[in-house]
Amino acid sequence: MSLEDDILIDNFLRGLLDENEQANFNARLQTDVDFKASFELEQALWLSQSNTDWSFVKEQSEAVNVYKKLLDEDHNLQNLKKTLNLANLEFKERPAKKKSFNFYYLTAACILILISLSLFFNQNISNQELVNDYLNTSNLPSFVSRGDASTDDLIKAQKFFENEEYQKSLDIFETALKTSGVNASVYLYSGIAQMKLKQYNAAELTFNKLIESNLLDAQKGFWYKALLYLEQDKVEDAKTILNSIVSKSLYNHTNAKELLNQLNDD
Repeated sequence: MSLEDDILIDNFLRGLLDENEQANFNARLQTDVDFKASFELEQALWLSQSNTDWSFVKEQSEAVNVYKKLLDEDHNLQNLKKTLNLANLEFKERPAKKKSFNFYYLTAACILILISLSLFFNQNISNQELVNDYLNTSNLPSFVSRGDASTDDLIKAQKFFENEEYQKSLDIFETALKTSGVNASVYLYSGIAQMKLKQYNAAELTFNKLIESNLLDAQKGFWYKALLYLEQDKVEDAKTILNSIVSKSLYNHTNAKELLNQLNDD
């Protein structure tokens, strides 16, 4: 990147551009890939300076929000934030000729730091990502094709569920369990809706009722209970159930083995 572009980005971040210059700057970000990459690296340095500096970014990327949260909330990363700040100040004070040359060394260091932060963050959310990957609600039984007038409410509940209106669907499903008797599909929908609403104790009770029933699909409760434990970071409890599913060839035992291997690799 040229020295002129260095100065242009610096002026933009300092709010020194007039309205027309800002418009041209934003237009260039949309068309010049290299310029945009250089701007994002320089911007990352500015964002590390203080908590208040995050607010000037009107459209923060997901990655920026991740790094902001880590730097703001994790006490162990505050020293890293100070280091970035000192590096940025030193960078700003360098003579113009040296600034362009050293920019690449500084930004390379920032890239390594951001990658490290990303890996740290991914470790924290890996269990939730696994749950999202394996909780395939599209495989749930449908009430639509049954053609029974008594299932009208269940069809409505299913639509609420598919639209992620979990509390509305749960209200209907729970009523159905009280008035219509035991139904494996209703247990499954109810338990998963409770998971989505973070009603973990209630979800565990629901899956246990399914497991303890004499229904044909009772063994499905083990699979969803394992995912429930995993969502709560109860990894060892989840592994115990998954091992049982695999050893007894219960419902979804192939996926259970695959998930178990991923947990054991961590």
